[in-house]
Amino acid sequence: MTLPQTLLADVALLSVNDVLRRQLLLAEAQRQAASGGGDFIEMGVYRGGTALLLAGALRAQSSPARLHLLDAWQGMPPPSPEDGRPWVGEGYFADAKEASVRAALARHQLLDRCTTYAGWFEQTLPAIRGPFALAHVDCDYYAPVKFCLNHVLPRMAADGVVVIDDHGDAAEHRFPGVARAVAEAIQGSDWQLLPLGGERDQSVLLRRAPDTDAPLTLI
Repeated sequence: MTLPQTLLADVALLSVNDVLRRQLLLAEAQRQAASGGGDFIEMGVYRGGTALLLAGALRAQSSPARLHLLDAWQGMPPPSPEDGRPWVGEGYFADAKEASVRAALARHQLLDRCTTYAGWFEQTLPAIRGPFALAHVDCDYYAPVKFCLNHVLPRMAADGVVVIDDHGDAAEHRFPGVARAVAEAIQGSDWQLLPLGGERDQSVLLRRAPDTDAPLTLI
């Protein structure tokens, strides 16, 4: 189902993701919204471009699920040694505000489907229990990605999926801590890593392997 052009225009304006990654996320969101498996959750909201996309998918499928939106809205925290030299540094993305995200959602009559949580993930995420049909992780650094995955993976619906931005691929890792956090979080589990793609900073998808004895697919 196609979302309104006015909504898609704001998604493009407010999102840092490239067109292909937005299309891939929308496709997964529409599938999960139709499934009715649980709420949506996004960790790393920035200006709210992908939040509009996810909330729009819930409305398009007449889903009763909520979208939980978590961000410190204080810029990036300090990177850890596992991040090496990431493309963005401490304090980056500090121009975004929770009030602006809420105003954008309200402009498209989507705010009633969403709850925003301002603060570092360690402060806000533990109170949100799931189950989740879709989790969107866009945290850029090792420590927050690892923390978020450790919380949401046990709370995902049976057929739920996790979309992770900025994972990179074999050719390029502008955010090396992301790939390391993902590998550690799913090690020894039944979660399977599948490449989604993107014009840059490749996104990946986590879903449970149909056979829990099947090997994990890593890139």
